[in-house]
Amino acid sequence: MVIQIIYWTFSCFIGIISQVNKNKFFRNIFLFLIISYFVIISGFNLTNLDNTIYYNIFVESKSAFFTKDLGYGLLLAFAHSLNLDYKTFRLFEYLIAFVLIHISLKKLIKNEEVFFLVYFIYPFFLDIIETRNFLAVSLLLFSLPYFLSSKKERKLLFLIIYLFSCLVHKIMFIYIPCFFFVNSTMLSKKKLIVFLFIALSFGFLGLDRQGFSILLSYLSHSLSLLTITGVSRNLSVLLNNGWVVNYAITYCMFFGSLLLISDANTLFLLKKLSKKSLKFCNLAFALSFYSCLFLPFYAISSDFMRVVRNVLPLLIIEICLLGKSHSLINKNSKIVWGFILVFSSQIISIASIFYPNQQVAWIFDSIINNTFFNNTWSDWIYGKIHNIGTGE
Repeated sequence: MVIQIIYWTFSCFIGIISQVNKNKFFRNIFLFLIISYFVIISGFNLTNLDNTIYYNIFVESKSAFFTKDLGYGLLLAFAHSLNLDYKTFRLFEYLIAFVLIHISLKKLIKNEEVFFLVYFIYPFFLDIIETRNFLAVSLLLFSLPYFLSSKKERKLLFLIIYLFSCLVHKIMFIYIPCFFFVNSTMLSKKKLIVFLFIALSFGFLGLDRQGFSILLSYLSHSLSLLTITGVSRNLSVLLNNGWVVNYAITYCMFFGSLLLISDANTLFLLKKLSKKSLKFCNLAFALSFYSCLFLPFYAISSDFMRVVRNVLPLLIIEICLLGKSHSLINKNSKIVWGFILVFSSQIISIASIFYPNQQVAWIFDSIINNTFFNNTWSDWIYGKIHNIGTGE
């Protein structure tokens, strides 16, 4: 922990210098330090909730190809061809992911460091655990500059990268309808009906479980909700399992994105925002609206919460994009309230981890404690220092 404090103190010092002097060199160093920190504490986090699962997948894939997600299976096969051990492969995964995000951000926004600092609040701590989901999201972000381009060959690159993200994690299939409707009005009844139909058709493709059979079972059981006793019982279950928290997070993100897209349209009319940037804002809004469609399915599987969480990085990018376009942000600016709502969704998410109950205390110990206090990168650094001191 001492090493991390020293690291962040030095990083903040460099960051302050870069902001005061507007020095590009120091800004690049600050970015390098931030990204390196994320890669290191993610890659060396070998005591998290899912680590045993990923370790077993890595070991078993040496003798049998990982078929659950073809794209991830190819990454495992590539790692084995290089004779990488599990620790090196995990570090390699997060290095790839954060480099892809960095490349994407350079093409989309100019205040990249703001994105990483806000992202660190949430959902970074869960991305440390759910590696395949995070890899898929990084590929999604990497593909977006190509989606925003008007050139056909770049559109083809987007399609290839995005499909590969779907092969890394099935949940990426869920977002496919949004890319067809991003330039369409959501208020058109016919288009909305078609959108909903396609959305629900694609929705269960992102689940690792048997979604349709679970849905049928859930619908047959839902008649009990019509009674007062049923409503009381199910409301209690909702509260105990944090579904109400998930609803609050989703609505904060949606209404925040609603304010942000309104602000984006205003800036576009004032010629302070490019057409390409406006298209990105439209996509972020479409994804936020789309995630609300899956609210009823939180009761079926917690996997659906990822549908919402994966949209959050796009909203953070949108805030950075719009914030840079304002020469002066006043208290009545919609971006301020949009940011407050999006930031509130992050705070609620973090609060749900810190909330003092037995289940969340276990999550806190498994996520936060293992990220900062039981992270193996400190042992690795101490080992290197020891080797240098002993001349080994």
